[in-house]
Amino acid sequence: GINSFKVYMAYKEAIGLNDSDLYNVMKAVKKSGGILTVHAELGDEIDELRNSYASKGNIEPKYHMLSRPNKMEAGAVKKIIEFADELNCPLYIVHVSAKESISYILKAQKKGQKVFAETCPHYLLLNDSKYDGDFDNVAAYILSPPLRKKEDNEILWQSIVDEVITTVGTDHCPFNLEQKKHGISDFRKIPNGAGGVEHRLSLLYTYGVLANKISLNKFADIISTNAAKIFGLYPQKGKIAVGSDADIVI
Repeated sequence: GINSFKVYMAYKEAIGLNDSDLYNVMKAVKKSGGILTVHAELGDEIDELRNSYASKGNIEPKYHMLSRPNKMEAGAVKKIIEFADELNCPLYIVHVSAKESISYILKAQKKGQKVFAETCPHYLLLNDSKYDGDFDNVAAYILSPPLRKKEDNEILWQSIVDEVITTVGTDHCPFNLEQKKHGISDFRKIPNGAGGVEHRLSLLYTYGVLANKISLNKFADIISTNAAKIFGLYPQKGKIAVGSDADIVI
């Protein structure tokens, strides 16, 4: 009954897949009738940039962001969309953060390819100014992909309105400050991730619905209904109706 499988294009030294393995996974997922969810960043290029910064003594937390520029995400998005197109495999790209990625996703969607895009509240509401400051203040925002610029925030909001992005997740992966301090002398060792599960709904309602960026119906779609449809759970989930699960928060 499992129909979705997640892979990583980054973190090549740990869990990231090389292109040939990625291709084989996509073939298997397509054959099973499933959908592939993908963390899209160019792992090899990022590792090279990270090590280059470190070799020059640039080990502060801000170099995490500088070693993962927009093009590292967008290039991976382009590559994985091309693989999916060739193999006719449905694709769900998690935590989209870069404006350049949107153009590749939109192009694929317009030609009828099954490509779905998700973003997260932190990519809608925070920007790279969070990487200015001392370790204790910056470490909390070390996550991958990193926070981008205000322009990226705005394009992501518009992409939700335009239904290019159809879900908002959290990428919930929390670490406390003591754990983050494992990388106090080398940004490459800072655990990547931040919390988000508790705050997703309130943030999207406050800064989306109440700020007139999205409608209440759009809010329901991006937090629940669309994900249920994409992953084959609708109408058991994602719908308030007789016979559906009553997962309602008031």
